[in-house]
Amino acid sequence: IEKELAAGLLVDPFQIHFPIKIPYVLMTPVASFDRPDVAIVALGGNDGLRAIPPEATHANLDAILRRLAERKVPALLVGMLAPPNLGAEYGEAFRGTFERLSRAHDVVFYPFFLDGVAAEPALNQPDGIHPNARGVAVMVERILPAVERLIEKARS
Repeated sequence: IEKELAAGLLVDPFQIHFPIKIPYVLMTPVASFDRPDVAIVALGGNDGLRAIPPEATHANLDAILRRLAERKVPALLVGMLAPPNLGAEYGEAFRGTFERLSRAHDVVFYPFFLDGVAAEPALNQPDGIHPNARGVAVMVERILPAVERLIEKARS
């Protein structure tokens, strides 16, 4: 795991409700290597904002994680929370999607991508949803231990 630790493909970084061609992406050489050393799966946030059924988000994330497992690519699954205005029942189902998938696929799991940043005005852009530079710094600091566990998993 050196300079090619990660290669990115931007499908839509937060919404996965619409079908995406993950099997094609993972079968196609990216950059100069055949198989990524690791994958960070941080998708689904906009699914929660748009109240997409958690079952749909689950199915799409499950397909991504299955394909990574087939390729023997260690993964970090980054969870999201639904906004509270969607109700407790939806919130629990949405959060549970990430928890269940992390157990089913034995991936490194980070429960909430915006931990320490969500609902903190000083760490967000004026829209109150997207982190500003200070917010991103907090996110990176908080997710770093999970990324380090992922790297260790890849090395073992």
